[in-house]
Amino acid sequence: SNEYKSYLSMEDESQKIHKKRKAGAKFNKKKRQKLDPDNADSSNDDPRKRNPKAFSFQSVNKTTRLVHRALEAQARRHVMPEVDRTPVEPPPTLVAVVGSPKVGKTTLIRSLVKHYTKQNVNSLKGPLTVVTGKNRRCTFVECPNDISAMIDIAKVADLVLLLVDANFGFEMEIFEFLNIAQAHGLPRIMGVLTHLDLLRQGKSMNKTKRTLKHRFWTEVHQGAKLFYLTSLSFDDLYNKRDILNLARFISVMKFKVLSWRGTHPYVVVDRMEDVTDPEETHSKPKCDRDVALYGWVRGANLTPGSLMHVCGVGDHTFGDITTLPDPCPCPGQLKSTTKRRTLSEKERMMYGPMTGVGDLIIDKDAVYIKTNEKVNKNEGDDLIDELALNHNLLVDKVQQSEIKLVKSNQTVISSGEFHQRRRMVFEDEVQKEPSPIRSKLLEHASSGNFGGLVTKAETTEDFTQEYPGLVAKAAEDCTRHDPVSYGDWGDETQREGIRDCFVTGTWNDNDDNDVYDDFEDMEAMESEEGEIDSGNEEDEKPEDTVTEDKEPSDKLSKYHKKKERLKALFNDEYDGNEDESKHFVELKEQSDAQPRLNKEFFNEEPDRERYEGHRPGQYVRIVFTKLPFELVRHFDPQYPLVLGGVAPVEQQMGLVQARVKRHRWYPKILKNQDPIVISCGWRRYQTRPVYSIQDHNMRQRMLKYTPEHMHCHATFYGPLAPPNTAFIATQGATDKRSSSFRIVMTGVVLGLDKTVEVVKKLKLTGTPYKIYKNTAFLKGMFSSVLEVSKFEGAIIKTVSGIRGQIKRPLSAPAGACRATFEDKIQMSDIVFLRCWVGVDIPKLYVPVVNLLAEDKVWSGMRTVGEIRREQGLAIPVKKDSQYTPIERRDKVFKPLVVPKNLQKNLPFKTKPKLSKKRNNQLYVTKRAVVNEPGEKKLITLMQQLLTAQKDSDKRRSDKKKQDRAKHDAQVAQLDRKLHNKAKERRKVFYRKNAKADQAEKD
Repeated sequence: SNEYKSYLSMEDESQKIHKKRKAGAKFNKKKRQKLDPDNADSSNDDPRKRNPKAFSFQSVNKTTRLVHRALEAQARRHVMPEVDRTPVEPPPTLVAVVGSPKVGKTTLIRSLVKHYTKQNVNSLKGPLTVVTGKNRRCTFVECPNDISAMIDIAKVADLVLLLVDANFGFEMEIFEFLNIAQAHGLPRIMGVLTHLDLLRQGKSMNKTKRTLKHRFWTEVHQGAKLFYLTSLSFDDLYNKRDILNLARFISVMKFKVLSWRGTHPYVVVDRMEDVTDPEETHSKPKCDRDVALYGWVRGANLTPGSLMHVCGVGDHTFGDITTLPDPCPCPGQLKSTTKRRTLSEKERMMYGPMTGVGDLIIDKDAVYIKTNEKVNKNEGDDLIDELALNHNLLVDKVQQSEIKLVKSNQTVISSGEFHQRRRMVFEDEVQKEPSPIRSKLLEHASSGNFGGLVTKAETTEDFTQEYPGLVAKAAEDCTRHDPVSYGDWGDETQREGIRDCFVTGTWNDNDDNDVYDDFEDMEAMESEEGEIDSGNEEDEKPEDTVTEDKEPSDKLSKYHKKKERLKALFNDEYDGNEDESKHFVELKEQSDAQPRLNKEFFNEEPDRERYEGHRPGQYVRIVFTKLPFELVRHFDPQYPLVLGGVAPVEQQMGLVQARVKRHRWYPKILKNQDPIVISCGWRRYQTRPVYSIQDHNMRQRMLKYTPEHMHCHATFYGPLAPPNTAFIATQGATDKRSSSFRIVMTGVVLGLDKTVEVVKKLKLTGTPYKIYKNTAFLKGMFSSVLEVSKFEGAIIKTVSGIRGQIKRPLSAPAGACRATFEDKIQMSDIVFLRCWVGVDIPKLYVPVVNLLAEDKVWSGMRTVGEIRREQGLAIPVKKDSQYTPIERRDKVFKPLVVPKNLQKNLPFKTKPKLSKKRNNQLYVTKRAVVNEPGEKKLITLMQQLLTAQKDSDKRRSDKKKQDRAKHDAQVAQLDRKLHNKAKERRKVFYRKNAKADQAEKD
C-alpha cells in the first residue's frame, strides 16, 4: 500500500496543469455569456453557420425547379386589377328557377315571395321583382321546359336555383341546362332537392342525398351548395325554416360580372305593350306592330339607336328609349330609412306587371296606382262573385289535374299535353327491383287505403300470418324507444329556463347571430359598412318554438378574435411583401383613375345619357317599330323575352371557324353539312357546318362524320363572333319529343379568317390504250383538253405501284393525255391520280324565331334522315357501292418445254429426266403371284402376330388414357379448392378495404 501511494504521488507530479484560454473565439464566447447570459451570442450553436457546406443544395437543377415553383405560386396569388364597372344603383339580381316539370318551381317562387313580402301569389307569369333588403332586390323567373328558353335564361341569369326531384333522381333537363350554362359563362348555381317527403326516412334518404350531392358536385364544382326542401305546409308552400335558410344564402350571395355580359348591354323584359295605331291594326290585322318593352338595363351602357337582338324574334333597331322612375326602388336609397335595420310593410314592394301584382305601374306619360278600395255591393252580387270564383278555381283544377301511371315514369296531363320524364342513368348506377313488401305497400296506397295496411275485409290475424317478419320488426321498433318525461312545467325554474326561447323572452342583439352563426362570415364585411341585408330580419326570426342555447359572451369574444387572427394570416399570405405587390398596386391605381375621372366629369354634365348611354340599373322604356305581328298575337309571358345588344363586329356575316366536339352523352355522330341550331352570343340560328381536321401541313381535310372521342374543326356561315366565344349546338330548336340528350355539340370560336379553305380527297382513274415502252396514252381520266392542261406535271400511279407523270394533252380522243412511267406498264393496269379539291361552305343562316309561333315550336330545315323517316322512304342503295365477294382464280402456269435440239446439247445433269406416264401396264404389274404352301403359312403367322401386337398396343393406350383422365380430375379438383380459397381471401380483403374507404368518405 505504501508503494501504491508513492506511485500516485509521482503520477500527480508528472501531469500538466490545465491552462485556461485567455484569447480566441471560445474565450470571447464564454466572456459574453458571463457578462450577459440573456443576450449571449449563440450564432455558433447554429449548425447551418458552423458547417454551411453540409446544408447547401446538392443538385442545381432540383433547386432551380423548386425556386421556379415557389415563384410561380407566389405569382398566382396576385390578381390583375380590373376596372370597377359596378353601377351606382345596380339592377335587381336575376334569380332563375330551373327544373323539370312537376318538381315545384312555382311553389318555390311563391314561398320565397311569401317570405319576403308577406303576400300570396296564386299564379306566376313572367318576371317578378321583390325587395329583399335595404339595398338589394331580386327578380325571380321561372324557366319552362323548353330548350330555347333554357338557353336564353342561361345567358342572363345571375343565380340559378336548380330543382331536382329527389324521389325520381336526376333528369336529362338538369344536365342539359348545366352544359348550356357552362358554355355561356356559368352563373352561380345552387341545387335544391324537392319531394323528400316521398322517400323513406333513415338510411335510404341519407344515401339518396349523398348520391345526388356527389353527382351534383361532379357536374358543378366540389362543395357546391345543395339545399333540401323537406315538406309542404298547409298552404301548399314549403317549410318556413327551409325557405328561411335558402333566402339567407341568396341574400349574402355575391356575383362576379361575366366578360360577355360586362361588354354587352341587355334587358330582361318584364312588361310589353302594343302601341300601334288602333286604326291601322283594325284595317290591317297582320301589319307590323310598334311595341314598347320595359325592363332594367343590365351589363354595359345602352346607347340609343344601337342594334339589339330580340331573342326568338331577330335583329331589330329600336326607335325610342326613355328612362323611367324605378318602379321597385331600394329602400336604402331613401333618406328616411337609412338608419333603420328592418323594412316596414310599405317598403316590402313587389313588381310583376305580367303576373298582375304590384301597386304601382309607371308609364312614359302616366302613373297607374292600384287601389284596394271596397265598393258596396248587394248580397246577390257577392253570391255571383263567389260562384264565379269557385267556377274558375274548378276549371283551373281540372286543367292542372294529372294522371300518374304506377308502373311508368310518365305523367298525362288532362289538357292533352304529354310529358315523358327522362331519367339520367350513369354507368355506376344499378337498378334494383322493389321488394314484395314495398310493392304491397304501393298497392294499398294506390287503392286508397291510406289509414292502414289492413282493410275492412282483412283482420289483424290474417295480416300477421301474411307478414310475420314485418309485424315483429314493428314491435321491435316500438319497444326500442323509452317514453320521454318532460318534467313538471308548474315549476318556476323550468319555465324560466326556456323563457328566452319564445318571443316573450329577453332577447339581446347577438341572439340572432348565435342562431345563424353559419352566415356570420359571409355577412361580416357588409355589416361593417352598414349594408347588411337585414331587410327581413323580422321574417328571419323563427316563428315556431326553437330552443337555442345562448353562448356566453367570453366564448363569443374568443370566436371573433379567432376570426380576426385567421383573416390577418390570410391577408399576410396573399398580400406578401410590399415590394412584391407594389407593381399591382400601381396597376390598380391606374385602372381606378379613369373611372373616377369619368364619374367626376359626368356628375357635372347634365346630359350624361347623351354621351355614355343609359347606365345599368336604370328602368327604361324601349319602343321597337315594325316588329312581326306574331310576337303580339302569340305572346306568352311564361317564355322569357331578352333584348341583347349587338357589337359592330357581330353585325357582319361571314365564315366562322371553330373547334368542336360531339357531346359525350349524345348517342349519334354528326354528319357533315347536316343542319344544326347553334347558340353563339345572343343569337340562335340554324346553319350547315362543314367538319374538317387539320393535317401536319396545316391542310384542312374534310370529314364525313365527326370523330367519336376527339375534337375537330367546323366551318359554318353566320354572324361573326369574337375569338374564344363558346357556343353549343342542338339538333332542333324545340325538340320536346326527343328521348335522348338534346345537346349535340359544344365548341369555341377560333378565328374569323375569310381565307380558310377546306379540301377533300379526289381520286381520278384512267386506262392506257397505247403503250410504247415507258410512255403510255391514257383515256377516261379527264373530259377535256383544258382539264389535262391544269394537271400537267401531276404525279400518277398504277395499281401495281409504278409511278409516272402527266406530260401533254392529246387532240383526240377528248380528255386523253400522254404520260411517262418509270417502267413499262401493261394494258390491264389502272392508272389513278390523287388530288385535293376545295369544298364550298353552304351559306345557310336561318334565325330561330320560336316566339313568333303559336305553340313556341320552331321547325327549320330537316335532315335527310328525318325526311326519310317521316315519309317512310328506304335508303337508296347503289350497286357499285355494294361489296361483292371476290373470286380469285388460281394462276395456272404452262409446263416447261425444252426443245429436243436443245436437249441434245445439254449436259446430262441438266437434261429433263421426267418420264412420261404410260398408258399400258408393264408385265410386272400384270402377272399373277402364286405362293407356295410354306409361304402361305408364313404369311398367315405374320398376320396373326401383327394382330396380337396391335391389340396389346390398343389396350395399353386405353389404360394410359384412363390413368391420365383420373389424374387430370384430381388436379382439377385441387385447383378448384385453391381457387375457392383464394377467392375467399380476396373477398375478406376487399370487404375490409371497402369499409375503410366508406368510413373515410363519411
